[in-house]
Amino acid sequence: MKEVFVQLVTAGSRTAFKHPIPALIQVADALYGPTLIAHLQIAVYDQCKSQVGHADVNELYICHPGSVIGSYLDPTGLLQDGMYIAEIPAVPEPGVITSMVRETLLLRWAAAGARSQLVYASGGQVALLTAHMLENTGAGRPGGGPLTLFCRQQFIQQCSDMNRHSIENEAIQWIVGPPGIGKSCAALAFAHTLDPASWDVLWLSFSPEREAFMCVWLRGGDKVTCVIDLTDLQLLAQVLNATSPTKHTVLFLDGYATSPYEMENARLRCKKWHYEDKALHRLIYICSMAGVSKKYRRERYTVIRPSSEATGQHSRDVDMKYTDVTKLPDAAMKPATPSETELRDAGMKSSVSSVAETGRDEEVMSEMLCRLESWRFSDYQSAIRCDAFYHSVSDKFEGLNALANPAEEKARVLEQKYCIAGGSARLMFEVSSAKAFAALNDVIAEISNTDLMSQASSRALSPCAINRLQAGYYRPDNEYETCFIYAAECH
Repeated sequence: MKEVFVQLVTAGSRTAFKHPIPALIQVADALYGPTLIAHLQIAVYDQCKSQVGHADVNELYICHPGSVIGSYLDPTGLLQDGMYIAEIPAVPEPGVITSMVRETLLLRWAAAGARSQLVYASGGQVALLTAHMLENTGAGRPGGGPLTLFCRQQFIQQCSDMNRHSIENEAIQWIVGPPGIGKSCAALAFAHTLDPASWDVLWLSFSPEREAFMCVWLRGGDKVTCVIDLTDLQLLAQVLNATSPTKHTVLFLDGYATSPYEMENARLRCKKWHYEDKALHRLIYICSMAGVSKKYRRERYTVIRPSSEATGQHSRDVDMKYTDVTKLPDAAMKPATPSETELRDAGMKSSVSSVAETGRDEEVMSEMLCRLESWRFSDYQSAIRCDAFYHSVSDKFEGLNALANPAEEKARVLEQKYCIAGGSARLMFEVSSAKAFAALNDVIAEISNTDLMSQASSRALSPCAINRLQAGYYRPDNEYETCFIYAAECH
């Protein structure tokens, strides 16, 4: 652990503030790069709010005292004990400029109707996310509309881990796995099973297209939404500070990646919010990367619940009691309506079998990792055997012959598309074969042959890794292995 002092100076001239407040900051040895810079910025901002409140945290630039004006702390360098300076824009003159600054700090929430509860059908095999649930979340199909989720083993495992680690034991939960396997949709489904009387939900999803965070707040029985631009991240602090002081809130940070820099800044703000009141503030990261590399360091985390307790009732009680199990509105899907006991028993059985197969039912630490597999061919086979699910995606399978044997035809087109989509459910169920093939070609065209070979040899931790080309599976020895998404399943 290092200790540094940071002194405030005016940007441009680097003249000292009239009444400077040096900030003493402790920095963990493990912090480096953009994470280190973001940690210093947020720490200075929090300790010196009276002097820097007119600016955004991203406008603080950390420098060495003797450095040339315009040069800043090297994100690749090592931090040493001692004194640093932080450049901050001058306080704006009163009048028009001040009023403009105040205007940019106003949150603009939009009412989005009543909060919905998740619906299960077909004996608990599928879950339905309505268009209303998906609105403004960044999840679902590009064209919008409802989404039918097949509850494969990994879906149940993810929900079980989020419930046991975050909801029951206050741990920060990391959800990690290759893109396109349904991590965000499963998390959103889980969020809509929580009891509105006891739990509020904040859903914060990064949108690369808009360069903004899409924010959804399920507050009691209501739903409100807003958009936070990357240039206005100070608004995130307003959102977090507005959460209930008496009621549980679970925050989902969806689409997390180590870049852009603003995403790491947002993650650190969310983590600080969690530690301010862990009993009421729960935090779940849903990563858009196939791996989290040095961001998750199990050996550094404290034990919340020893393994002797973690392998008791908590690991066998998948909390489905908040699920509102009602009939689907579409009578053509002919849904079965399982009881809460049936759903809980199904989840319990899946949780225990997964523990036995993977050995992942361990003590609960202050941060926990749920690493998910890509879709296996057997997952696809199970999914299309469920009529309620297959009817929702059948338009993405070309070449079906209505006069032929339906089961044989489904098996044939599934095998053909599997050669293209591999372990990506997004490519398998959301687009046609032609679009899936074009999407893969676009990604491959962006990288050189040298990069492609490096990707193949260095696995998910390669700096040139292209996440959209990756799949991941547990081997029989419980080791997690990555491969190309269109390659055969790893064994």
